[in-house]
Amino acid sequence: MNCKNCGAEMPEQSSFCSKCGHDLRGISDKNFIDQLTVKIELPKKIKMSHKLKKSFSKNIQSSKIQLAKKTKELHKSVKSFSERNHSKNIKLIKKVSEFYKKLKELYKLKRKNYKNTHPKVSVIILGWTWVTEENYTYVRGSVKNIGNKEVKYFEVNVKYKDLNKNVLDSDFTKWDRKVQPGECKEFEIKHQVNNNYQNIDISVNNYK
Repeated sequence: MNCKNCGAEMPEQSSFCSKCGHDLRGISDKNFIDQLTVKIELPKKIKMSHKLKKSFSKNIQSSKIQLAKKTKELHKSVKSFSERNHSKNIKLIKKVSEFYKKLKELYKLKRKNYKNTHPKVSVIILGWTWVTEENYTYVRGSVKNIGNKEVKYFEVNVKYKDLNKNVLDSDFTKWDRKVQPGECKEFEIKHQVNNNYQNIDISVNNYK
């Protein structure tokens, strides 16, 4: 037999090589070939691994450089957009402010024209009394048109309240004949008596 390590010829069944001292026990040709293959291929694989690692690191570094460049460009674009947008917002705010200013002036002018073209219409209550006669309560009084235009219709409203000023009932009378400026008219509101009525509120609604 031959030594698998140095190739020296050995007697059969030798345990160690007499030349190099290699252990010859239990080593088959297949195992020897496998071990030899590993010894040959391993440096190649390590070298290839180092090469791939170097290439990968190079790609990673290149990607980092490109990413930094893109990020810088993006920040520049965002800054430029923000500046343009801010400038547009300032112009828009200025235009809106000018618009509201003109609108306010137009409203004042319209209100002035409305007052000039729509004379004042107002009927007020000059005085009133509240009396109870038998089963009815009467609110009597007079109104006056203090405006500068005739009134074709108005209503005098009464709210009946208890001691706590809670509204218990209401009633009204209407006037559907023209009341000229400065003219006075009398009114009367007749209502069923209720012992809980302690206070009243009286008001007038004006219509043209």
